[in-house]
Amino acid sequence: GTQPPVAQPESQAEPVKPAPQADLKPEPAKPTPKPQSARPVVSQASEARSAVAKDMFVVQLAALSDANKAQELKARAARLGLPAFTDKVGNLTRVRVGPYTSREAAVAAAVKLAENKMSGQVLTK
Repeated sequence: GTQPPVAQPESQAEPVKPAPQADLKPEPAKPTPKPQSARPVVSQASEARSAVAKDMFVVQLAALSDANKAQELKARAARLGLPAFTDKVGNLTRVRVGPYTSREAAVAAAVKLAENKMSGQVLTK
């Protein structure tokens, strides 16, 4: 009675054989980093386009109901040399840094804020 269960793992082992083919599939994806080497040219074009499309990035630090706390947070960000501003939406005051023309610049600002114990979220404006 123990021999039939032994035959089952063998049949289960068969579907594992196509796995090497699955390994072949990612290989055609490897050449895709090459177009990224042309990125500096692309980013210049996209920056020019984003200026037209007004695709700006901001780092939102907080949305506070206390306007005084919002001003304090804005001042803290400004002391880091970052372009901080507030934006009132209903009864909330959003504290934001930016705007930046690229996500990279906004992320760099968010990292600088994080290093100074202020967490921000990168958003498109």
